[in-house]
Amino acid sequence: MQEAEFTDENIAKVQEMAICMTKEQIARRFNMSLNTYLQREEKIPELKKAFEIGQGTFMAEVSNILVQNIRSGCKASLFYYLNNRMKMKKEETE
Repeated sequence: MQEAEFTDENIAKVQEMAICMTKEQIARRFNMSLNTYLQREEKIPELKKAFEIGQGTFMAEVSNILVQNIRSGCKASLFYYLNNRMKMKKEETE
């Protein structure tokens, strides 16, 4: 199977796939190695931006759900948030 070209349509697909897939997984979907995919990202700025937008979309959705769960009293979500928040603060001070 031949490597896919990154047309506007394929770049839009990357944005959708980035919601739940890694760059390596996306590269495999387009029949290429991760290194080849990363090289294409350097040559096609829209490709890199599409991936970042896709991941950002997912993170925004997850964050909104987490906040809703915390506000509705979900203790597991609250503990998850606090645990991860403490890890982030510890990393910032190191």
